[in-house]
Amino acid sequence: MHANSSRTAFLKYVGIAIAWGTSFLFIKVALESFSPIEITFFRSFLGFLTLLTWCTIKRISLPKPSKLWIHLGVLSLLLNSAPSFLFAQAETQVSSTLAGLINATTPAMTILLVSVILRSEKISRRQIFGLAVSFLGIGILVEVWRGIGSNSITSVLALFAAVSCFAISYPYIRRFLISRAEPIEGMIAIQLALSSASIFPLFIFSDNKISDIDVGTLAAILVLGVFASGIAYLWNAQVIAHFGSARASSVSYLIPIVALISGFLFLGENPMPHQLLGGSVILLGIWLSKENQLTK
Repeated sequence: MHANSSRTAFLKYVGIAIAWGTSFLFIKVALESFSPIEITFFRSFLGFLTLLTWCTIKRISLPKPSKLWIHLGVLSLLLNSAPSFLFAQAETQVSSTLAGLINATTPAMTILLVSVILRSEKISRRQIFGLAVSFLGIGILVEVWRGIGSNSITSVLALFAAVSCFAISYPYIRRFLISRAEPIEGMIAIQLALSSASIFPLFIFSDNKISDIDVGTLAAILVLGVFASGIAYLWNAQVIAHFGSARASSVSYLIPIVALISGFLFLGENPMPHQLLGGSVILLGIWLSKENQLTK
């Protein structure tokens, strides 16, 4: 029984890597028919419907309106609305490969935030070295010796802003939500509902209306909403419960690899040598940083 549960958890772990790694590909495809605001809204709304369906089937109660909703509202901005829009907006000008590789800097950005800026946790010398290696990789990735190469500076900044949202969310979760007794599925459902509600006015009054929808773009938006923003969040909670947060977080190594491969296979994006090198150096830095866990 234990072997079967571990196998199921591992398959979900792989599924998370595929869902989040290919999301950059599907954003690129969806942009052919949907604006960044529309992609952001549908990701959150379809994810909410997916989690609501799951909670209904499993009879999982949703948290009632309370102070908890304020914290979930903050997370909806940090984990859903803001990064979803920023990634989609950036990918109007940069490749899905670059977006996926910059997303890989999230662990380094998190360490920088909690250990260097906020100084809420101690950092070892090894982690400082890992952080330096990660930022060396970032420099290589964006061709810092050429400004930022051929990339749009606003798009690159948008990508790092999205990553910064993820980085801020982790200490926020640890401080305000990690000890909550409410079912995680219900909290995620409310989080996605609040994200949908916050984006809805912009969605309604946006000048860029949905146009020229075909099977490919419709499938892309469904995958982003149902799979990447719905099922994958549910799987992530289950994988963390089974393997623990440290092992579950190692999926961050796989996401940029999936992003690179999917961009190459389905969009014909040929990664440049500096992108491959920069991505590899970033992953090395992440490994060095995670070798010793942060201590209080």
